[in-house]
Amino acid sequence: MNNLNYIFFDEFKKLDNVCKDIYGHSSEGKLGVTLYLEKMDEMSDEGALRIDGWSSDYQRLKKLRHIRNELAHSENSFDNESCSQDDINFIVSFKERILTETDPISLLENRKNVKERGKEKKKTKPWQILVAIISFNFITYLWIKKDIQSIYATAPQENVAPIIITTVFVSLLKITMIGGIVLLIRYIIDEIKSKK
Repeated sequence: MNNLNYIFFDEFKKLDNVCKDIYGHSSEGKLGVTLYLEKMDEMSDEGALRIDGWSSDYQRLKKLRHIRNELAHSENSFDNESCSQDDINFIVSFKERILTETDPISLLENRKNVKERGKEKKKTKPWQILVAIISFNFITYLWIKKDIQSIYATAPQENVAPIIITTVFVSLLKITMIGGIVLLIRYIIDEIKSKK
């Protein structure tokens, strides 16, 4: 009779219960560590890319679930050494990681939540649009004020209107170009930040 098998089995049951408490059960009736592994499998493409140790945790957890199933369903399984102290340590550690939200699924979901919150912050609010319009008009006024005054003072009266309209139009184009360049630079910086 191997005492490590009993300790392993007991610790695995604790991990399984933590997974049941946190993740409930699937529509197919899967629960506990099995459901946790299924969730990891569903998220494996993104998880393997974004979370260090995703694949190794998945493989190790799957192997340990297999050992647990062998112990639970095979005759005389507790008589043979099926696990190691390292396996038990991993189970205890993984349970703590789940409880402290440092397990692979929690880490991935937290990163997604941070990214979603970042997207929410980027949404333009009505007051920001109003401030932008007022600022745009004020800058335009400051930009062309002296030009209009000098045109009005120096140009013949019959040419004043077309020259002022042209000046306003050209100034608006300049401001639009500058604003567009600023927005493009901001967009590029935001894209670089979001990829990190």
